[in-house]
Amino acid sequence: MLADCVYHIGCLGAGVMKKKPADSTLDQAWRRAVLEAFHYRCAMCGLSWKQGALQCHHIIKRRKKLTRWDWRNGVPLCAECHQKAHTKQGEMWLMRRHPYYEQLATMEQLTFKDYLQAMEMSENEWRRRVLKELKEKAEAGVEV
Repeated sequence: MLADCVYHIGCLGAGVMKKKPADSTLDQAWRRAVLEAFHYRCAMCGLSWKQGALQCHHIIKRRKKLTRWDWRNGVPLCAECHQKAHTKQGEMWLMRRHPYYEQLATMEQLTFKDYLQAMEMSENEWRRRVLKELKEKAEAGVEV
């Protein structure tokens, strides 16, 4: 189960910052990666960010730290579709249509503490790895 959701620790390299990235820094990087992944369009109706503001919706609630900043745990939505996403019908749509839903559901079952312990990493190391991955995904223009 852990193999499907691993942030590889060996990729940090020399000269990595020592201080842990702040929540706000991770939030901004997550938003950009999610928007890039969906080409700045609403995942439900296709509205472009040029036509209106997009909000990024977490598939698994934000309070679940392990998936909070995983770019696969987000979809950009216009305000109208974001409201729909919080209904039973919207949740069902996301379950059926989101390409990473099953992987996210698996990750949701893991505790953050158990994950860090199994990966033999500290929270600071994990945060740095997550930030690095988010920046790479945003720059590469990942596609879902």
